[in-house]
Amino acid sequence: MTFPWKKHSTLGPIVVFLAIIIAFVIGYDIGSAPVIKAPSSLNEVTSSEVSLMFDFGDGNITSEVFDISKYDSSTVWSITQSLAKKEGIEVSFKEYDSLGVLVEAIDNYRNSGVEKAWQYWVNNEYATVSSSLYTLSGGEVVMWKYVEGQL
Repeated sequence: MTFPWKKHSTLGPIVVFLAIIIAFVIGYDIGSAPVIKAPSSLNEVTSSEVSLMFDFGDGNITSEVFDISKYDSSTVWSITQSLAKKEGIEVSFKEYDSLGVLVEAIDNYRNSGVEKAWQYWVNNEYATVSSSLYTLSGGEVVMWKYVEGQL
């Protein structure tokens, strides 16, 4: 039996090279950390409850579950104020007549233009309106993140 690489001297190194590349790609894929998507809702969140989290971008995360049926207002802004008050977190904001509230800082983490700013997501979807205009119905997961360049 004659092997093809014995007839063609360049075929052997090419096969070895391709085998190394394939092994590297497979090994890299297996060794890389899996991408975990945040849940769209938490198991413990009932239809009248909302989970709210502050992600400060440095490993510090504060969270709470709220029963929105106990509040007069059920906007993202109202529960944000409730969590901040409960945890002793200072929230600086500016209110615009027709646009609503803009969060300028949470604790010592202040917006710095497009470099880093506080933005929020509801059920893993980036919110495009002010937190004071986003009404919650219950069962949502709200995440405030101090992030770069989402504006």
